[in-house]
Amino acid sequence: MQRKRKTPPLTFGEYDSPEPGQKHAVWTARQHLMARVAKTFPRMLENLRDSAFGDLQRSPHPNPAVLRPKCAEWAARFHADEPWLIDDAVETLRLWLRSEDALRSLRWLSTKAPAVLMTYTRDFEFSCSRWEPELVAWPRYSHALWVALKKAVQTYEEEMRQKAEALGRVRVSVNFSLQDLDWFVLYRFKGWSSNRIANYVAERSGKAPDPSTILKGIKAAKQLIDWSGTLRPSRTEQ
Repeated sequence: MQRKRKTPPLTFGEYDSPEPGQKHAVWTARQHLMARVAKTFPRMLENLRDSAFGDLQRSPHPNPAVLRPKCAEWAARFHADEPWLIDDAVETLRLWLRSEDALRSLRWLSTKAPAVLMTYTRDFEFSCSRWEPELVAWPRYSHALWVALKKAVQTYEEEMRQKAEALGRVRVSVNFSLQDLDWFVLYRFKGWSSNRIANYVAERSGKAPDPSTILKGIKAAKQLIDWSGTLRPSRTEQ
């Protein structure tokens, strides 16, 4: 659970939809969240397998309407009853029914990624007057060429950013903290207090973060995945 200095980007590009339900950054962050569940609190996924999967093996192609109540019950058990997470649990169960490897590894399957808004920009084009070797020395010409190219690149960037923003696209954060997601999993799903998490980190790394730092990280993770529920459920530690 050591904080890594570099983490994968949440999106391939720099702009995203302003709507949480359509944000690639949110969708990617939720994928990472469930990957951290598999690493930090695997019993949560094991419980989904043990409580819901066995009864479904008799039906190779179960209707999602049949799976959803089972997944909703499982999600409520871990105070994870967000609609998107229940939808993903349904798809995960269907994947487990199709693939023994996925079942064995408890691979999580997220629902379809949001669409990407494309083709609203234009190709970058650049041209410059030709070099006349008998009239201009190369150093002088090449300097003028690079100055013109730099200006064209800057103009293109400004124009495309303005276009993206005019269409309502928003800038996204490049990196995020896997450690914050770990803390969110332990806090929200496993029911540990910030003090318990600090002790756990200290046992593994020898360095205990301040509980207030942990709470800030948990709040950052909540915002990252657009979690609509409360942070701290009323429950006993698991």
